[in-house]
Amino acid sequence: MLQQTQVETMLPYYERFLQAFPTLNDLAKSPPTEVLKLWSGLGYYSRARNLHKTARKIIQHFGGRFPTTKEELISLPGIGDYSAGAIASIAFGKKVPVVDGNVIRVLTRLFALKGDPKAKPLKQKLWKLAARLVPKSCQDPALPGCEANSKSLRSRNRPGDFNQALMELGALVCSPKDPKCLLCPLKKRCVAKIKDKISEYPTPREKLPTEKVFLAAALIEKNGSFLLAQRGSQKHLQSMWEFPQVAGEEKSLSGKQLIQKLQKKYGMDIELKGQLPVVRHAIMNRRIVMTPFLCRYQKGSPKMGKGHVAFKWIAPDQLKEFPTSSINHKVIQHLNRKHQDLFLPF
Repeated sequence: MLQQTQVETMLPYYERFLQAFPTLNDLAKSPPTEVLKLWSGLGYYSRARNLHKTARKIIQHFGGRFPTTKEELISLPGIGDYSAGAIASIAFGKKVPVVDGNVIRVLTRLFALKGDPKAKPLKQKLWKLAARLVPKSCQDPALPGCEANSKSLRSRNRPGDFNQALMELGALVCSPKDPKCLLCPLKKRCVAKIKDKISEYPTPREKLPTEKVFLAAALIEKNGSFLLAQRGSQKHLQSMWEFPQVAGEEKSLSGKQLIQKLQKKYGMDIELKGQLPVVRHAIMNRRIVMTPFLCRYQKGSPKMGKGHVAFKWIAPDQLKEFPTSSINHKVIQHLNRKHQDLFLPF
């Protein structure tokens, strides 16, 4: 949950998630829709699907025992080199590296390494370098992964502590801007510092151009319920529920354009009744602007095969029970407000 998400945003979701799935077996037995519902609003929904698949794989292939080695961990859905290294070293005391953005910054400055850290040549070099730096596990049986007694519990003998220290060094001292070099314990060995070229490392990446996406959503009311559409197996927001929507090439779609596009896409006749405030949402380099329109159903049944696999009429107080995206959450919040001055004239 903490990947691409701030701590204060994540915590309420984390608490609700643990209440619903207190054990690995509870998570594995639950249907995917329940997992997505509790994740709804956090974004990057492949994380939730992978977490669910991982729970099932651990039950089925590892006998319910959580894997302890990087090789086993990396076989689980959604776990890559970074996550596998972090879990193996921090939770189980294994001598494996962790390379995240903070570690990349420390290592490229410390050794003055030029190039794109995400490109294969430098990426491989950084992982090999980090692997050589990680100390061996201590010999304390109280620490997972250790084998014999040792009086010394210094952090230099604990791979997990070393990896966390390196990440914290990058986060708190070797920061992207205005690094605190005078406080750095590695300042006398840092090649970038010695050459007075800190700002050149890591090599800046070209930013992706901002993509603007304009959508119009139809909140179609029928006998007090609203129509939700379930997405199919698309790359983004797979199996999530949303209000019927259409894309526009202009800054905003008019109500008349919405009606025309909806009739063509879904084959329903609807009547415009009002408009809710525009909602905005950012995903990576995409900037989404959605205009929600209040509509009333007239006749017809929604067509399948237009990117959606199911449709349901849902009462307003039940909308929160369906897994939906962050931008649809914002629309629902507007819908749930009762102040009449919220509804804007055309």
